[in-house]
Amino acid sequence: MKNKGFFLIQELQRTGRAVFTVSQAMELLAVSRLSTMAILTRLRRDSLITTLTNGLYAILQPTEQTHGLRPLRILDPLMQHLGADYYVGLLSAANHWGAAHHKPQILQVITAKRYFLKRLERLKMKFFL
Repeated sequence: MKNKGFFLIQELQRTGRAVFTVSQAMELLAVSRLSTMAILTRLRRDSLITTLTNGLYAILQPTEQTHGLRPLRILDPLMQHLGADYYVGLLSAANHWGAAHHKPQILQVITAKRYFLKRLERLKMKFFL
């Protein structure tokens, strides 16, 4: 039998998911919550996944393991998990449409509430009101 952690990552990637919740992992692994949390802890320790917020995890691509997460890849699932409306604005939006003179160093996200992602200090994303 394959390692359950690698099985989880393979199944999520096969279905096109890069971000997942604990309950989705429990469903795929068909094990208890305690066993699922132990598997997720080992994957996090091996830098194969990262915690976005309580109960939400992202699979790290090989380049992201050394350089950090790409914010656009995880932004929509993160904000859906938080139940927040958002839009990418300021220089980030201008860069997307080709109207920026300089490429922004961080992704600028406009929200109705300020969010601080303590667990993702290397994520280059800033929230504005």
